[in-house]
Amino acid sequence: MTQRHRRRPLSRLAVGAVAALVTALAATGTGAGLAAPARAAGAVVLSTPKSLGGWGVTGLDLTTSPLADFKSNVTALAEWNGRIYVGGMFTTVANKGVAKASQPFLAAFDRATGAWVPGFRPTLDGGVWDLAVTPEGQLLVAGYFGRVNGAAHPALVALNPSTGAVDGTWKATLSRTTGRVGVRTMDLQGSWVYVGGNITAVTGGTGTDVATVKGKNLFRLKVSNGRPSAAFRPALSTSPWQVDASPAGDRVYAAGKFGTVNGVPKRILAVLSATDGSLVSGVADVRPSYETSGGAYSEAVLETADRQFVIATPTEHSLQQLGRATLDRRAAHYTGAPPGDWIAGGGDFQAIAEKNGVVYAACHCWKQDFTNAWTTWVPGLAPTSWSRYSRIQGIGAYDAVTFAKLDTFTPSLFGQYGDGTWQLFVDSAGCLWAGGDITHTGGGAWLGGFAKFCTT
Repeated sequence: MTQRHRRRPLSRLAVGAVAALVTALAATGTGAGLAAPARAAGAVVLSTPKSLGGWGVTGLDLTTSPLADFKSNVTALAEWNGRIYVGGMFTTVANKGVAKASQPFLAAFDRATGAWVPGFRPTLDGGVWDLAVTPEGQLLVAGYFGRVNGAAHPALVALNPSTGAVDGTWKATLSRTTGRVGVRTMDLQGSWVYVGGNITAVTGGTGTDVATVKGKNLFRLKVSNGRPSAAFRPALSTSPWQVDASPAGDRVYAAGKFGTVNGVPKRILAVLSATDGSLVSGVADVRPSYETSGGAYSEAVLETADRQFVIATPTEHSLQQLGRATLDRRAAHYTGAPPGDWIAGGGDFQAIAEKNGVVYAACHCWKQDFTNAWTTWVPGLAPTSWSRYSRIQGIGAYDAVTFAKLDTFTPSLFGQYGDGTWQLFVDSAGCLWAGGDITHTGGGAWLGGFAKFCTT
């Protein structure tokens, strides 16, 4: 897969010169004093993480990761039967920072108490990037591993979520023409699970329902048995970083750093027909907030539950609300340093989730969130214009319709490497889970790679 973009910092003189220009041009910004209208304010979860009994994960094994500069030990979360499954690049299960067991890459915890589930002990030889649970109760595990429980299962496997044993009723073997096969993203919708990664062929299915389909980086497999669809055949020039299939069943969103889709120039966000993977006509190209030297990219995308909007993350610190029909730009947020501050702050949005009309978006950002900010001269400094700004520390909450920032949600999450949160997930009890480079709260409480926020 394509490496996650990291900027080369500007020199102090360059930052200072451009910051002065930004400050001058940003005279239209009105500051932080305005109130934020909030249709969904009453539905926001509490900012204080719920107690998990001190349980979590520690360690960071990057030997199997294709991203040399990626330093987040939790990248995947899923739920089944009162358990939360945690996947990533971690090495051990711990309690209050003290290692309790070697359990690399995948572990299970009690949803209510947070206690580790020691009966779930699968063995993988590489990191986990995404998790999904089928209606039949199989735990689909995707990532950059080659073997599971001692047998070959490159990049994708179905496990029994109770025991961790491989489930032979669901089979899909992924391969790649050259290089290493891997999966970064999955999305289960209806009868299909969409799988994005470094993949050029999939052989899957069981019994007489088996097929081999060749393609390029994005495939659709039967939820029932893993058989690939020959009808859905998009071709992405690089692996998508996230896919999101609409519950309407008509389209699939792919976000990433690709340059072409189906041979047509396309970057940041592709909207594909769920029928055959062709590009949906009549939608606008998503514009980046800043043209990086390494090229534009997007790390997350989500269609809202009411299907009115698409929430996307154009490159460099930006979160945008787009109209679903044509992807016309409606509203935007940007993370950066406050006006006049020449020390860059903020960071890219990396994960999105929605609950009760509230969109939660996570980033490696610990300074300010600017409303109605579309562009910037220097990523990390104040944008060229805005309507208001307020503090953000790792995760922000936004009204799904008005896209106003909901300042009542003020979590404080910090990590060891500054990589921030990479996964947001809402469980069946309505609690929001965050996973990533998360080691402690602002108050100093230990967090082992993930945190839970509830309404009470």
